[in-house]
Amino acid sequence: MFLSLTFILLFVLLKRIIKLEIKEIGTLYALGYTKTEIQKHYLFYPIIISLFGTILGTLFTLILQKPLTDYYVFTLTFL
Repeated sequence: MFLSLTFILLFVLLKRIIKLEIKEIGTLYALGYTKTEIQKHYLFYPIIISLFGTILGTLFTLILQKPLTDYYVFTLTFL
């Protein structure tokens, strides 16, 4: 569920970026850039977002792992 939502959000983001920059894309294509070069440029955005999210998620996990585990152990022992 979470991954499908992420995919949809990235798709909408890329679609809007491409729609806003359609004239620039046409200019680059007219100047001799290949479709592959232009695609690589626009696929760089989701790669950066994914890497940033991965690094941020890993850092939060490492920082919050012990406090959250202790909280759950404390809460569940009194049930």
